[in-house]
Amino acid sequence: IEPYAFLDLKRLNLKLKLNNFKISNIRQNTFIGLNQLKSLNLNFNRLSSLNNLTFEHRNELNELNLEKNFIKEIDTH
Repeated sequence: IEPYAFLDLKRLNLKLKLNNFKISNIRQNTFIGLNQLKSLNLNFNRLSSLNNLTFEHRNELNELNLEKNFIKEIDTH
């Protein structure tokens, strides 16, 4: 998913379900604009790594589902 992919969807505030979309990569700043996002479902995708800044500034996010992915690494740099 490209950076700023959801920038114009400011009204999408509570839950975002992206499960089973075969997503293999989520880049930094992808979720910019979703300031009120509380729940993000990314299960059943093809994620193998995450950048630690992917969810930066998502202060309201209290549920993150990454079940059934292939995550082996969270890049902290």
